[in-house]
Amino acid sequence: MPVTALPVLGDGVTAQDTDGGRLRGTLAPQFPVRIGAHSDLLDEVTGFGSVLLVRGDTDVAQADPTLQRLLDSTGVRLKTVEETGAPDLLDATGQWTRWFHGQNISAVLVRPDHYIFGGVTDNTQLTDLLSEYRDRLRTLDPSPTSPHPATTTV
Repeated sequence: MPVTALPVLGDGVTAQDTDGGRLRGTLAPQFPVRIGAHSDLLDEVTGFGSVLLVRGDTDVAQADPTLQRLLDSTGVRLKTVEETGAPDLLDATGQWTRWFHGQNISAVLVRPDHYIFGGVTDNTQLTDLLSEYRDRLRTLDPSPTSPHPATTTV
């Protein structure tokens, strides 16, 4: 199914400071992905919650403790997606690869409601993207007792 013009959110919990900002506030595509023998649409496979989709098959958080802390503090799950190799989500149809390439991004942060918070053109920008997400969530829920603001405010 081709990606068509979609409704765009106004100001709210979307990225303001990323190169992939043109995607912010748009619905994330729901191309199929495969885990082992199971194939389904992205939201069916990832379930509820925020997901950072990173093109490739390398766990970038393993090499970056700051990124891992941000993932933990926001409740965002990192999932790699690629056509080959050993990603978390196999792009068996090539639609995700073409979409990432067409958008000129290397990663995208998808909110729990399946709208895009923002994207980045280079994985070195992932900590900036997640820092902005954390800060935007804190603006909405300044409660110091909330262990995962992403799961309680968006």
